[in-house]
Amino acid sequence: MGCGDFSNSSSGSGSGSGSGCCSMEKSTVVVDQRKRKRMLSNRDSARRSRQRKQKHLDDLMNQLSQLRKENEQIHATHNMTIQQYHAVESESSLLRTQIMELNSRYHALYEILDYVNTTTACNDNDNNNTDNNNNTSGYASDLFTQQQSMDMIHFWNPFSANNFSMVASEDLFLC
Repeated sequence: MGCGDFSNSSSGSGSGSGSGCCSMEKSTVVVDQRKRKRMLSNRDSARRSRQRKQKHLDDLMNQLSQLRKENEQIHATHNMTIQQYHAVESESSLLRTQIMELNSRYHALYEILDYVNTTTACNDNDNNNTDNNNNTSGYASDLFTQQQSMDMIHFWNPFSANNFSMVASEDLFLC
């Protein structure tokens, strides 16, 4: 029943109560419109909120993906650096071993030279004290000195078979 139908059926004396009903229906319609409007507004707000949350989630997923890539790169760089460190460490160990070997050779040569100089000085003194007509002793001494010189040259030759030594570091086998 509409507001106009109700007022037509009422008598003249009841027209005041009929207009109250109409205003009540109008207010109900206005309240319903407000409810619908608020409901639509809430739906739009909820949709925007879901979109913001989804965008934030997508941004976080992209950031996670980027951080994982960076982490993998850092891990690969770290592994490569460790391998280079081990290579340098093993080379350093090898060089230290070679230094020790060369120092040993140096001291051995120094002792040989000292011995040769001592022997030559003794032979020179012996030759001066013996008969000058006997040259065989000087000749033998010269041959001995020449042989020692050749031995020293052979000792310093890096390609001679006697000088090859294999040195392996423990670090070479660590992987």
